[in-house]
Amino acid sequence: MQRSLTNLILSHSVQIGTGWPLVTKLTPLGIVDLELAKTVSRTEQILSVAWENMVWLPVVNILFDFWFIVAYVQFYLVLLTFIQQKHSDDDKMLGHHFWLVTAVWVAGVSDGMENIALLSQLASAPHPIPALFSYCLAILKFTLLGAVTAYILLDTVIGCLTRNSRFIRTPKQKAHAEILKAKQKNIVIDVRSSSN
Repeated sequence: MQRSLTNLILSHSVQIGTGWPLVTKLTPLGIVDLELAKTVSRTEQILSVAWENMVWLPVVNILFDFWFIVAYVQFYLVLLTFIQQKHSDDDKMLGHHFWLVTAVWVAGVSDGMENIALLSQLASAPHPIPALFSYCLAILKFTLLGAVTAYILLDTVIGCLTRNSRFIRTPKQKAHAEILKAKQKNIVIDVRSSSN
């Protein structure tokens, strides 16, 4: 966990460092404005007006983004594995885990393909197909990562509430809590009777 977090922080710091000069009046979101420029006219406006004197910098930023993709995919997978282990006895949660892991992988692949489309636009004159393609992939990436992040945050909040509250517990959690209390008092109780 610590290694993936360190990798994420380092790669994101490099992204911010190389991307900061790309933030202008025309591009307040920096490289994200190029990712979301779904038309040739918007792409040309960004490349020729906002970034005319720094043609190499978007390329460097996009190349470092490949490192960031690996870092955030690794970080999300570590978090999801931790959540899966926490809910290992719940079959429904294991099904969620499969779809969440799939969403992270699809987001990472989409981000990589988006970077390739952006690099092709930087290497030659902007074209409508790569511009629209990178836009669609960026929307897919942000949507999937937003959904996975929301799930992780929701699971964390619910986990905190259930640990700190006697009122928000499933019968299985209540039975487990009673067993733990009984073990602390060296009392043996019947699991079937405590789950009712």
